[in-house]
Amino acid sequence: MNLLCLFDALPPIAGKRVGITGGGGGKCVIAADLAEEAGLSVPALSTEIRNRLKDIVPTLWDWLSNPIDFSIWGDEAYKAAEVSQVLSDNPDFDCLITQISDDNPLDDEWWTGIVKMEVDNIIKIHKQKSKPVIAVLSSARPGSADLQNIRWGTISEQRSRLISEQVPTFDTMAEAVRALAKYVNYWERKRYNP
Repeated sequence: MNLLCLFDALPPIAGKRVGITGGGGGKCVIAADLAEEAGLSVPALSTEIRNRLKDIVPTLWDWLSNPIDFSIWGDEAYKAAEVSQVLSDNPDFDCLITQISDDNPLDDEWWTGIVKMEVDNIIKIHKQKSKPVIAVLSSARPGSADLQNIRWGTISEQRSRLISEQVPTFDTMAEAVRALAKYVNYWERKRYNP
């Protein structure tokens, strides 16, 4: 089913280089490990990208690598869209994967705003069709009573938005990278054995 989701929503991808954004520090490390274990490549940020990041987030740029951890951004979190756009525009990556945090360490209003902003960014990049993008956002599988909780309601609402815009959306990074690796392998074989 996960692979069918990619065939339905993405153009052919013949490269294994992924840019990963979002999540906390630990989640980013795990995401990179899972991607590489699945056979994908998580390339370092080029000098060109690092120089662009220096202009966008001068206080953070030297902390950033691939994957890009947005959890340390604090008041500069609104600049995440610009950073995602830099990765989308750069030929160093064949696909982007964005983890949307379902953790809620902040007050509800701030967290809800960040999640909505992340989803807006993903949808914008997806519509540009400059680079395939995949979202990772837990379905959380809440019960009907849980939907009254702002966390579960927000996750459910934003996940529905991603799906309605035909952005491939997965519950876990492991599911996303396994499906993406198979998808890329299919198109690589197709390219060499038409």
